[in-house]
Amino acid sequence: MVQISSASRGRDSWEEKVKRWKKQGQRVWLGLGRENQLLVMGVGTIIALMILILPLWMAALPDANKAARSKHKHSMKLPGLNPAENSLAYDIFTTLDCDSLMNKASTGTGTDATPTHRRLDDVYIPPNQKDPDYKGLNEGLDFPMMDDLNLGAGDNFEWSYDPVTARKLFCMAAGSEPVTTMPHCDVLGSARKPILDLWSDARSQMQLANILKTLDLATEIEHTVEGSLVFLWAPSNDEGITYVIDQLNLPETAVHKLNELDGQDKLFVDVGSNLGLTSMAIKLLYKGTKVIAIEPAGPSWILQSLNFVCNLPPEDQPISIMSGVGGAHKQAGDVTMQKVMWRPQATSSTRPWTSKSEHLDSDIELVIRLKPLHSILREALDEDMPVTVLNLDCQGCEYNLIPSLSEKEFDDIPTIIGNVHWGYIPADKLPSSKRAKSTHERLCQHKLIAMGTRECCAFPNLKVHNGFKKSAIPKTVSDVIQDGLCDSFSSWAETKSLYTVDDDGGWVELTSMSEIEDSEMVVN
Repeated sequence: MVQISSASRGRDSWEEKVKRWKKQGQRVWLGLGRENQLLVMGVGTIIALMILILPLWMAALPDANKAARSKHKHSMKLPGLNPAENSLAYDIFTTLDCDSLMNKASTGTGTDATPTHRRLDDVYIPPNQKDPDYKGLNEGLDFPMMDDLNLGAGDNFEWSYDPVTARKLFCMAAGSEPVTTMPHCDVLGSARKPILDLWSDARSQMQLANILKTLDLATEIEHTVEGSLVFLWAPSNDEGITYVIDQLNLPETAVHKLNELDGQDKLFVDVGSNLGLTSMAIKLLYKGTKVIAIEPAGPSWILQSLNFVCNLPPEDQPISIMSGVGGAHKQAGDVTMQKVMWRPQATSSTRPWTSKSEHLDSDIELVIRLKPLHSILREALDEDMPVTVLNLDCQGCEYNLIPSLSEKEFDDIPTIIGNVHWGYIPADKLPSSKRAKSTHERLCQHKLIAMGTRECCAFPNLKVHNGFKKSAIPKTVSDVIQDGLCDSFSSWAETKSLYTVDDDGGWVELTSMSEIEDSEMVVN
């Protein structure tokens, strides 16, 4: 063998080196044998593929759940829904974290039984449906009843009951399996599409945090409204809902005296509709009446909409609008926004003058937009339709709405019912006495308001009329107002500063709370 010195190798050209390395490589490759050659080729191929795939895999790491969500998204094609509705269902499913929420099922502990499903009918049976064969709205659903468990005398069994919240209701509408209880709301049938539409409206008008808090607080509660069994969605600790329903059901309540709503082409406008109870009562009492329910607080509005969808026929739904009602004349000093306090334990007391001592951590301060009534009606209706009855139960918004109406707009409303709140508003949040006078003088012309409103005592000789077409009756405020209501009116007016508030400074202040403590307030 010829030996090449290191000095000689150093003088080789680059081409000679390459040729020499190639020959050496060929000798090594041929020396490996066929079996080892295949092994080396396989390892090289794997390394090359890893080099190509690794960057793609690393890019996917920041969102570990993306693939799982994508898989669910493409598999969620609910029958009977169009692509837009399926997209809403997917947004509900992901935003409300329905997978983890619905997997927190009621569980049983015992020697022989582990039930997985439970119906509301297992908790109670409505009083007018105590039929042993009654299955409720869950007819046909294969959920085992308590009697199906065959528990023996020695079996140790107890339920951990997980109530149906409004959040779970939306998850069911989005296609989640009902793993605990089924609500009475027809969420798998006629209510599904309206609930999906409601989600779209809520997401575009409310903060997500407020939506989530509202849906977690609300559960389905049984009540009777105008003789009809209803299942209302409301915060479980709402102290005012029973009182409101009891008042609605009284025969002497104004909603039972609206003969002008009999017949077709009648419009009832409910300003400050809260959870929709008065609007529902009108629908039950006066068939065919069109109802517009206007509620400024998003949490109450979303629950109101659920109450309509879950309790009234699809073809006879009120129009649910989220808006504050106020003036349209900025040049006159009318405000176009306001802060109100929404209180889960008293949803009917959503207002811009909550006493600071009443405020709880669970309350939500909301900023609402005030829009002219005629703008809201144009938005709600496809055609011009005169208002037949206007209901005002809006915790003081009458002082924004009534002065803002032109003479014609006001005169075109045959009947106004509701409440006047001057006597309840704390002194530091009162509107001006001028605004109060224009509001009270207009409202006290309507008999159903004048009969029970202390503020109307300021106008004893004011002519009042009785409803539809304003057919004048030869009576004044002093003729129709409740006996004794005007006793000591002068001292009441002085105590409540009825004539001495110079401007609207406290009324338009952008805060939802009064600085006056409850103990310092003078009740109406």
